[in-house]
Amino acid sequence: MDLGRFVFAGFFAAFLLLQTYIPQGEDTRLSDLLAQRQNLYNCLNTSSTELSPDCLLAADILTQIPQSVQSSFKDIWNIEERSAKTSGVFFQDVTGLYRGKWLLEDRSLPQLQLYSPKNTSSRESNSTFLPSPENIERAAHMRAKTSRRERNITISEGNLYADIKSTPSAIGPAVLTVELSFYTYDWDLVVVFQLEGIYLNDGNALLTTTSSQFSGFLMIPYLLKMHDPSDELFNLSKSLVLESYTNSTNRIKNGTDSPSVIFDEAIRTLYNLPCEVMAALHFWSLPLSQSSLGSIEAELQTPLGRPHPPTPDVELSFSLYSPNCGYKVYSRENTGQLLQVHWAITSIHTACYCFCILCELFLLFRQISSANTPSSLTRLSFWSMCSLTLSDGVISLLFIVLSMADTPTYLVLISAGFLSFVAVWLTGLRYAAYIYRAQAFEFLASVSSITDLRDADPDAFPPATQTRPEESDATRVDIRTIYSWFDYAIMILLLFCVISFLWPITFRWLSLSAVWTLGTSFWVPQIYRNLIRGYRRSFRWDFIIGMSCLKLVPLCYLWMLPQNEIVFDYFPKTVMVLAGYVWLQVAVLAFQDFIEPRFGLKSKKFTNPYDYHPILHTTDIETGLLRQIPDSVVANDKLKLDCVICMQTLEIPLIEPGNTSLPTLINKRAYSVTPCKHAFHSACLEHWMKRRLQCPTCRSPLPIA
Repeated sequence: MDLGRFVFAGFFAAFLLLQTYIPQGEDTRLSDLLAQRQNLYNCLNTSSTELSPDCLLAADILTQIPQSVQSSFKDIWNIEERSAKTSGVFFQDVTGLYRGKWLLEDRSLPQLQLYSPKNTSSRESNSTFLPSPENIERAAHMRAKTSRRERNITISEGNLYADIKSTPSAIGPAVLTVELSFYTYDWDLVVVFQLEGIYLNDGNALLTTTSSQFSGFLMIPYLLKMHDPSDELFNLSKSLVLESYTNSTNRIKNGTDSPSVIFDEAIRTLYNLPCEVMAALHFWSLPLSQSSLGSIEAELQTPLGRPHPPTPDVELSFSLYSPNCGYKVYSRENTGQLLQVHWAITSIHTACYCFCILCELFLLFRQISSANTPSSLTRLSFWSMCSLTLSDGVISLLFIVLSMADTPTYLVLISAGFLSFVAVWLTGLRYAAYIYRAQAFEFLASVSSITDLRDADPDAFPPATQTRPEESDATRVDIRTIYSWFDYAIMILLLFCVISFLWPITFRWLSLSAVWTLGTSFWVPQIYRNLIRGYRRSFRWDFIIGMSCLKLVPLCYLWMLPQNEIVFDYFPKTVMVLAGYVWLQVAVLAFQDFIEPRFGLKSKKFTNPYDYHPILHTTDIETGLLRQIPDSVVANDKLKLDCVICMQTLEIPLIEPGNTSLPTLINKRAYSVTPCKHAFHSACLEHWMKRRLQCPTCRSPLPIA
């Protein structure tokens, strides 16, 4: 095992160890966190409907909320009363992903003063779960420092992404945990809010943030009482809040939550964060009957293949208000999919990519079957083959990593990872290694030693018994070296792409555009090899066209589909430019194949390859250009002779000297003339040379075309 593989194995083992290690210890050592939660629970667990400012932080802001904010919340909750499409049918479980637009309505609202605890740094905790007070204080300070810039909205509008998780309860309403991410229209992150609240059966929801200066979640029953003064809703919401609060406390005591969750909980509840917010949400009713909705929800919860109407998208509207930062945000048109629908669409998209991988394997097997001899492998570019497999290698590694998550898409993700693994490491990269080995040595005579056709001496060619020289140790290529470098390149490229998501949108676009430009330059090395070596035919044309189309599929999915499951940036113009760049490379390959590899280019650096398609002039008959001249017939400016490979008549047009028109250059591709002055059909000789680099007539060695 080389040093690189040893280091990689060590890092991977350490990663697994850190992921599986769960520290053990007594839960009662979370003194500060659990004590505060218990005090808040005891304070709220009273029969009084009056808000006690002694136990709930920032309780006095309920009387200071501006009337415009209260009206905005009521408008959101009653928004369907002004709409004709209301049906009164709502999803009970609204867990899903939602996207839309947001608008900053008002920035001139009064900034209310919130409670701020003192001597927070003196809190002590010797829990193995909770970090030291110094680390918590440092983390809280850093989060607060960045939050004042990120959590205070300063631009007027942009894109919105909401991740909503609904936890059902036995008493009716559900507890919502929402992550609201505000972006600019260029997908620069502006702010992320973590909110928690209650989802009622009528499609309305109330969410708040919670910290050491704002007991938002515990104040929800009193906030709802402002909207509905009845005691029924107050008691129902208070019971739900107490149940959720008790469950989360028990999870901390029992060690069910991970250390990172407890760490975030400690920072959130023991320290203050700027810009606390509260939000009123409304999920629009569905154009379904209650029975149809029941069949859809039953199939989503327990998939058995039962027939049901198509699952509609969910529309969401909300109004968000920050009491201490003094701004209000409104969002009307947000659509989303339930989480089960999201996983189903992800599985379908992944299955489509599996089909693309199968198409790549089909094209690759056809290419391998048609070009597997040293003479045919010499024409191919090793770097082009590596570039074609590099993108699949990155996607394969990504699928394998994603399949480790406990999601319903595990089976289809691991299938896609396995197919990509077969297409890359067992097929594509192995074929690239064979190309490398075939080009590591040249056992044929140098093409530069072959003189011009008209000056060649027929008796100057080597005998037909010439054998291939033995491979030396220096020319033997270890395939493991190629695999190692390829693995390192994939890991570096994957890490670069992941890190680029942390950069601003401009730098991210520039970096990923550079990566995609290099990734779509897979035919450039082949064009360069054709130019330097003078080769005309390289890969199969169905392979070139098919791979060019299939390699653009991931790029089109990520940058041209706004509703893709990865929430990637939207750059359709960049995709069109890169697609045009790919097809420009294909056009150059076609020009090199059908016209001339070096058409219009002259340089002393180019080797002088042998031209199997010379233009035969009428004067060449007198100079004895072809050995078959005595057996040929000249009629209508055409030389007719027999092709010894297919035993059919071969017609060679005779051109007047000086005629170099485009039809003349194209017509000369129909025949081939060997250095030993024998003529054949081009297709016949190409098929012959795939198996044997000897003249079919005299067995003289032939240079690679």
